[in-house]
Amino acid sequence: MATAPRTQQVIDGIRSRIAARLLCAGDRLPSVRQSAARFGVSPATVVEAYDRLVADGVIQAVPRSGFSLATWPAPRPARRPTPPPRPCDRSVLGFAPVAGRERRGGDAGLRLAAGGLDAAGGAATRSA
Repeated sequence: MATAPRTQQVIDGIRSRIAARLLCAGDRLPSVRQSAARFGVSPATVVEAYDRLVADGVIQAVPRSGFSLATWPAPRPARRPTPPPRPCDRSVLGFAPVAGRERRGGDAGLRLAAGGLDAAGGAATRSA
């Protein structure tokens, strides 16, 4: 039975430590040299493994500090869903349909209920 490549063995070793909760978000990983000695591989193998883990988003490189386990942002609280818009009730706005124009589309058949201008721009007549 063939063994996994050494780089994959390092990756699997780190992932197993994360799964076992031995490493938590934000924890620093051992240095490249320490990991190389622990896994019995060359430092170049550990660098390749760390680079793959960075590309996967599992760890992050901290300039001049080494590598640490990635910290994921805290889940955002669920936003309340916005209620659906209410149907338009034109009577609230002071508009009333003009007789004979109910079947026309748009606002052409509307006139100010309290007086003012009709849809054609003329003076609206008040009906008692």
